[in-house]
Amino acid sequence: MDRQPPPQNVSTPPERFLRIAEVKLRTGLAQTTIYEAVRKATFPAPIPLPGGRVAWLESEISEWQKTRIAIRDAKKADFQPQPEKAKR
Repeated sequence: MDRQPPPQNVSTPPERFLRIAEVKLRTGLAQTTIYEAVRKATFPAPIPLPGGRVAWLESEISEWQKTRIAIRDAKKADFQPQPEKAKR
């Protein structure tokens, strides 16, 4: 059986835009919290679309989520349980 080489020009899927409703669902954050975090530069900025609308890149939201998980995991690794005090 002949093996064929993998295709040379494999294109990546196009970037997907997420509107605010989907960003809220994926992050569990309220709209006000999202825009406040954008203002503080702690959340990805939206991309302007025609008609005064905005959207977020799916990859940036996913990366933000991965970063939040990494921060949580780092804190878990640094957590040292305190020894229990003797009960009287």
